[in-house]
This record gives sequence, structure tokens and C-alpha cells, in this order.
Amino acid sequence: MSCGLTPETTWCVNRSGYAHCTLSDSFKWLNNSIRPDGTFGTDFWDATQLAIVIEKFSLRKRFTAYQSLEQQLVKAIQSRRFTKDASEWQGPGFYAAAIEYLRLLGHQSDAALLTKELCRLQLHGSWQGHSGLNDSPAGVWHTAQCVIVLATDAVSHREAVAKGIAWLKRAQHESGAWKSVQQYNIYFTAYAILALLHEHKPESSTIESPPLRKALEYLKSQMAKDGKCSDLGGTLMCALALRAVIGDAFEKDLTLVDYILARKNLERAEAAEAALKTKESEFARVQTELERYEKKYSDADFVISKSKLFFFVILSLVVTVFGTIAGVYALNYALRTPVVSIPAPVTQQNVHPVGVLPAEPLPPVKQGGSETQTPQHPPEKHGKKAKQGQPSPAKHSSESQR
Repeated sequence: MSCGLTPETTWCVNRSGYAHCTLSDSFKWLNNSIRPDGTFGTDFWDATQLAIVIEKFSLRKRFTAYQSLEQQLVKAIQSRRFTKDASEWQGPGFYAAAIEYLRLLGHQSDAALLTKELCRLQLHGSWQGHSGLNDSPAGVWHTAQCVIVLATDAVSHREAVAKGIAWLKRAQHESGAWKSVQQYNIYFTAYAILALLHEHKPESSTIESPPLRKALEYLKSQMAKDGKCSDLGGTLMCALALRAVIGDAFEKDLTLVDYILARKNLERAEAAEAALKTKESEFARVQTELERYEKKYSDADFVISKSKLFFFVILSLVVTVFGTIAGVYALNYALRTPVVSIPAPVTQQNVHPVGVLPAEPLPPVKQGGSETQTPQHPPEKHGKKAKQGQPSPAKHSSESQR
């Protein structure tokens, strides 16, 4: 979570047989691992580390059993019961864990009291376990824990921190590691790196410290090509130490992190270079194609792309469809409209004098044994001839008087 992961982030061990899960799944497992009496893990240090994570990242709501864990730890600290823990790791390192937890809880007075007791436990610059042996391998772990917690205190403990760092440098093996048994070489080396980062050197960067540089090279030499460092615990410790070395540059320089954690920087660089060449060749091809089109259509008054042409075709089809639909609706409306008959206007030709019937067609006239049809004339001309051949009413009256 200190690297930016969220509770819903999926993670897994990159090995066959390991299932993918989220941090929320891990939280549930840890919460269920808290016993009814508030104990957790194998000793006081394990339980305190879980409580520190819960407080540091505000995870109380995700740990329903945290209240019992908190009560058990506070009682163990106030009664100093943790100093009698049966664990082989019991010693100053437990003090350091208790002090960090009390600070997170806001119990500053109790944390200050424990800090004074811790400073009195320093012997020849180091802090040793319950065995009290100055050359004990566990002394590296205890000393590193104490240096880290004292260096981050609001009250300065510069002298005690400087002595602890000097002792760690003297205890460093020529390989760059801090020797222990089995996989603890990686654990101790990682904790020693976290402690050396608190060395006070304002005139230079701590990353240039030869002991720190040798320690980093040792961790890198212990990594497999896939990033594994001995086991899951060793890999996590390497990640924590190297994350602290990179510091604020972690989010800005992921290639450095990949190089340190997985030793795949060369492979990634080659892959990136190959991808870059592919992109460059693709860009050159596109640029050549563009130049060809520019030469081809440099004199054109109007150039339309395929996308624009497609758009215009679709637009014209839409307009045509809507126009057709509108025409069909207009024609349907016109056919359904009733036709109203309007009488023809009265004209002089349509009016006949009173008592005079309109001329009838003449009967056929026999000529030479055959009938001949009187030619039909248009109504207007026939009407005129009928009027000319028929005497007027006044003339007919005079002839009858005679």
C-alpha cells in the first residue's frame, strides 16, 4: 500500500498454484487470524506489526477483530509483559515496535518513556537480543530496528543513531550483506539498508555511501531473473528496502524500480527499443504516404477524404429517404381530398330564344340508293347554321298573315 496499491488491487505470487486475490482478501485472512484473546502470529512483534499497518493506513473498518488486538497490545506494553516474551527474537527490537505503535495511537508520553529505556539498552553502539552476545547475528536485526525508530522520533537521538549506524557498518560482510542463517541474510541486509538511509550526511547523498552501495549490489545479486529473492518474505523485504532507497523517485522512475527489483532492465530496454523502431518505421511509412498524396493532389481545387465522402453519401441517402417519405405522404393526402364540381358559367351560346328549340341533326339523305350521313359539325358552327336557316319569329308571323 505504501507503493500506491488500493484494497481492491489484484495481486498474486507469480508461480503456478497461486491464486489471484485482492488486498481486501488478504485483510479478511489477517482479520480471521487474530485470536479471540487478541494475540496474533508467533510473538509480540508480529502482532505489533499488523497493528501498525492497520493504524498507518486507516484500516480499522476492515478489521473487526482489531479492538481485541489493540487492547492486548496496550496491556502488554503498559505492563512490560512483552519484555518476557518467549520468542527467540525478544529484545530491543520489540521495544522499537512498541514505540512506533504508541506514536500512531497518540500515546506520546508512554512512547517517550519507552524510548528512554531503549536508549539505555544500547551496548557498544548496538542493541542485542536476550542472549546479550555482542556478536549475535540477531544483533543486526535489533540494531537496525532501534536505529529506524530513534531516527524518526521528534526528539533528536543523533548520538545513539550515529553509534548504531557505525556498528552496522563494521558488522557488514565484504560481500555487502549482513550475515545470518539461511534466508535471514536477505532479511538482515534489507533492515540494515533501511537503517543506513537515516545516516546524517548533509554534504552528500546517502545513496553514495559505499556500505549502502555494496548492500544494494548484494540484494540485486540474490535476485532471480523473475525478481524472486530467496522466498516470498525475502522478496518483500527487498522490495521494502529498495522502495525506501528510491524514495520520491518511485512514481517518476519506474524503469529504475524494475531494474532493481527484477533485474530486467536490459530486457525491457531492448523491448522498448524494438517497439520504438517499429513505431519509427510506421511513422516513416505514413510520412512517405502523406508526401505521395500531397504531390498527387497538390493542384486539386478540392480534395475530399474517404471519411468525408462516406459522410456525404450517408447524408444524401438520409435526405433521399426523408424526401421519398414526404412525397408519399403528400400524394396520399392529395388522393384522399374530395373533388367538388363547379358549374360552368352561363354564356350567350348556351341560351336559346323562347319557343325555339335547338337544332336537331338532319336525317340522312338518300342519293342514288344509298344513304349519306349529313356531316356533323362542331356544336358551335352547327348552332350558327341552324340560326341562319331558320326564319325569325317576326318574319314567320308576317308570312302567315299574308
